[in-house]
Amino acid sequence: MSPQAPVPFDQLVDELWADQVMTNSRNALQAVVSRLRRKIERDPQDPELILTAWGVGYKFVDAE
Repeated sequence: MSPQAPVPFDQLVDELWADQVMTNSRNALQAVVSRLRRKIERDPQDPELILTAWGVGYKFVDAE
């Protein structure tokens, strides 16, 4: 996978909760990303490091 390619929601859910049955996995993932953005982004409302690829997943941008 290209470093610029978004990581699909399903792949992230599988990596994070592979051994658990999640009924609201997309909502759980959105909550985790929101908390992570509050910790690492300068402005969580206008993220620069964790970008949403609408309908696909998330794109992680190198800070350098």
